[in-house]
Amino acid sequence: MDMYHGLYDTDELGKTAVTNGSYHRFFHSLSVGSARIIVLDAECASKEESEFLERELKSLAFQSARFRIVAVHIPPYIEFWDPYGWNKKNDKHWGEHIRLEYDPLFRKHNVDLVISGHQHNYQRSTVSHSTNSARSGTITYAIVGGAGGMLDLERVEDWNMYNVTYLNHHFVALDIKDRSLSWTAVSSTGSVIDHFAVQR
Repeated sequence: MDMYHGLYDTDELGKTAVTNGSYHRFFHSLSVGSARIIVLDAECASKEESEFLERELKSLAFQSARFRIVAVHIPPYIEFWDPYGWNKKNDKHWGEHIRLEYDPLFRKHNVDLVISGHQHNYQRSTVSHSTNSARSGTITYAIVGGAGGMLDLERVEDWNMYNVTYLNHHFVALDIKDRSLSWTAVSSTGSVIDHFAVQR
């Protein structure tokens, strides 16, 4: 399945345009095999999106999914960016709600994988967190932003959490089968730069 079209070509997608200066809904959820995927709009925080996220995280579809995934353009934890924009133009506050409001919900409801872009390079971290369920109690954050264009090479923050950082062009293959999730990051020259797998 073409994941790009799978994520964005859905009847559940509510935001199609900006009308009269106001954003419409651009967040939704869908099931792909044994995974439930929540797609969030990082550009426009709203009460409506926050309520949707809480409702979806608690839903039977999400809680019963073998793999729980969130896709959101701006990562909760950005480390590389243009220093001028970060420090002088308040770019550091762009998407802050994702880290402060949404990430605690991701952990509370045992999200397995948060996939982001925005930062033009590759980073991945798997961190432990407390959990009140039989699930693993880990969450993986992945930034996949190096498919083309200029790379972000200057560090502006250090969250001391990423296990893998790759400052060059790349792509990722995500393979979800019934009881397995496999993630492989590949450089533009074809070498594997990162891989992890989850079995359930």
